[in-house]
Amino acid sequence: MSSLNRTERIKQLRRLFHKSAWRAILLFTTSTAHGRLFKRIQKLGTSRYLDEPEPWFEFGAVDFLAESISPGMHIFEWGAGASTLWFQNQGMNVVAVEHDQQWIEKLSPRCNSTTRLIHSPLDNSYAMPDHDFSHIDLVVIDGRKRNECASTIANNIRDASLKSGCIIVFDDSNRHRYFSGIRELASVCATATHYSGISNNGEAKTTAIFLV
Repeated sequence: MSSLNRTERIKQLRRLFHKSAWRAILLFTTSTAHGRLFKRIQKLGTSRYLDEPEPWFEFGAVDFLAESISPGMHIFEWGAGASTLWFQNQGMNVVAVEHDQQWIEKLSPRCNSTTRLIHSPLDNSYAMPDHDFSHIDLVVIDGRKRNECASTIANNIRDASLKSGCIIVFDDSNRHRYFSGIRELASVCATATHYSGISNNGEAKTTAIFLV
């Protein structure tokens, strides 16, 4: 037993020396967003993160969106959550596709008439919804099947079905399993900006923002 414990302790020590661990520490200690992060942490574990919602994107990406959006814009999201309510509170029209019915039931009482939550099973219809994207101003890819969702948006760009200037947000773009979706969007969009740092849930992450 002591040998197993010793082996596990060695593994834990090795994790401390991994570059990703030190990168997270560096991001935390040098971030200018500590006040926002600590305020956010106070909300975790309570309903406040929905009562006082803010996207769980990297802080720089949130700042960019706050400066770019305006009331009346149309948002399409894969993955409903705090960002859905935040966009709603900015006076925007939101359609959010979500696979978890229980989560929809939790969010629904907080949604007004400008927000529509759509339950979709995790089949082909999830990433390829029957929706007219021609009037959409901003797309958020933050749910399941993100590479497939990115392909749907890329095809709409190729077909000129998505307006010029549309903003596309792809959260957690640093995860290797999403690289194919990131590459496909980058190949059809005018610009791509990757915001790396701390997010509202305390994670070190990257949020990619593309402009059509």
